[in-house]
Amino acid sequence: MGSEHGGLSAEAFALADEYISIPMYGFTESFNISVAIAILLYALIHSLHQSKLHWQLCNEDNIKLEYVWTLKSTGCTEHLWKKYQAVKK
Repeated sequence: MGSEHGGLSAEAFALADEYISIPMYGFTESFNISVAIAILLYALIHSLHQSKLHWQLCNEDNIKLEYVWTLKSTGCTEHLWKKYQAVKK
């Protein structure tokens, strides 16, 4: 992701592992960073769904991740820990 006028610096090109280009049609000359990331993430997720890779979390890992996220977001540790332990059994 580079600046609108200058693009990527020579240093950024030298450090890059891969290059990705998003085709643009019509009068568009550039995408803002949030639009570019959204397009790239959509393409990645679409490719994962079409692949035969096993990329989904198992149920236990999904519950753990949800617990940690909720704990960090709310701080309701005791109630959530009891709920997590009940689901784990």
